Amino acid sequence: MESHIHPQNNPAQATAWQLSRIISQTYLLHIFGASLALSLAFMLFLRHLSPSIDAREPLPIWPRVPLVGHVLSLISHKSNFHLSLHQNNNLPIVTLPMLNGKMYVVYSPTLVTAAMKNENISLDPIAFGFNHYVQGSQKETIEACARPEYNEKIMRMLHTSLMGDNLRALNVPALRALVGDLNSLEAHDVRRIENLWEWVQKQTVRSAHEALYGEKNPITWKVWEDIRTWADYMPTLALGFAQNTIASEGLAARQRAQEALKPFYTHRYDQHATVSRLVADRAKLLRDIGILDTELATSELFLPWVSVVNTAPAIMWLLCEVFAREDCVERVAREVQNVVKVDSTKGKRKATINVTKLGKDCDFLDRCFTETMRRYNTVVGVRRVMEDTQIQDLDGQVYLLKKGSDIQWTAGGAHRNVTAFGEDVLDWRPDRWCDPPFSTSKFQRENMLTFGRGKHICPGRMIATLEAKALVGVLALGYEVRGVSVPPEQVQPLTEVLRTPVWEGGEVLIRKKKGWEDVEWVFDV
Repeated sequence: MESHIHPQNNPAQATAWQLSRIISQTYLLHIFGASLALSLAFMLFLRHLSPSIDAREPLPIWPRVPLVGHVLSLISHKSNFHLSLHQNNNLPIVTLPMLNGKMYVVYSPTLVTAAMKNENISLDPIAFGFNHYVQGSQKETIEACARPEYNEKIMRMLHTSLMGDNLRALNVPALRALVGDLNSLEAHDVRRIENLWEWVQKQTVRSAHEALYGEKNPITWKVWEDIRTWADYMPTLALGFAQNTIASEGLAARQRAQEALKPFYTHRYDQHATVSRLVADRAKLLRDIGILDTELATSELFLPWVSVVNTAPAIMWLLCEVFAREDCVERVAREVQNVVKVDSTKGKRKATINVTKLGKDCDFLDRCFTETMRRYNTVVGVRRVMEDTQIQDLDGQVYLLKKGSDIQWTAGGAHRNVTAFGEDVLDWRPDRWCDPPFSTSKFQRENMLTFGRGKHICPGRMIATLEAKALVGVLALGYEVRGVSVPPEQVQPLTEVLRTPVWEGGEVLIRKKKGWEDVEWVFDV
């Protein structure tokens, strides 16, 4: 049997054993010391890279992963990142250290309003970055568009082209095209729709672009699919590096869409009588500041995208929420009946909807739309602080914002605020807007961030609102719609406003109601 000799029983082995212990302990001490030194050095390195936070700035929320934690979370979770951050901290405004810079995120609607009205907080640098990295505009175009006089002219032009007679002229073809598929339905036919979300998008794409571009509309469904692919890559393209590697599909789709749009400008179709003032006036203004026809397709590619990207989901969510509830359909139908005039003097009957009355006299339909925007609008707005400035909350708390930092605000934090809207904040309940405080304009100003704030309030908000109400109103009054349910929602890209519907329902059936079989729908604006 093998004997086991303890070092204590053997002087030579004892010496060797003690020596090995000393060496091991010394080695471990060196390793520990080196690790401690490296840790301290790394902490000093991070401290050097991390931005300094003034005590007067909003409270900082440090990332779990130094430097890049918030960046990765924002890319991965999109607007949900802001929602979860607000739920965990419940602060009116925070500072998020990112890399060696920082970003402010505003949750209080009061502070959002203060920030958007602040002259030292601007969208311009963000827009210029979009033109360069996302649209691929040439340097000369960006420099020309950066001139202060251009900014003033473009803002004036935007508002005049989307107001009064110009807005009405844009609405007529848009609404006509929007209900075109419904008008084409014969008296006893049934429209079978396999994917309701795709159907809504197709109606919106056709109506928006026929209204914008007139008879020479270049935006087919195939072109729209390229625009949609390009839009999916917008956040990646906005990073501004390695685009050919990480966004090659988006670049290819952008090029195809721009090539499809180019003949519209090189052949001067934008001067055609059926073209909207918005498209025509923008093209003229850009030519006046030296932009070539071939470059217009590049710099104007955002227009067909922005005219659809938020209108389509607004229509979809309103349609689904209303038609998933028979009582809501009946209430909308009764209201719309009062703003429709049926004329049967010239053969086929025409049902004319007075658009002004549709907007003003259909209270329940309006509440349905407002509630839809509250429930599904989680837009993230972004601006840049141009000079050190301050914003103040209602309680008198003043926050310092430092030059060069980005500032974001999220509508989701306001629209899902339990304190403001109650425990049923995730429920779609249009009648919540019937009574005070919800029915008061003050409450809505303070708690609803649907279309932005300040000088950059969405100029196309009236078009999107009208199209959604018109389509749902026509369907409720004149058609039987079966098979509609409220689909699951998916967080939208950071460049979009409303949650993305994920249609998993079955076939939707649409047929004309009894008494409305021979009616053609038209609009009086």
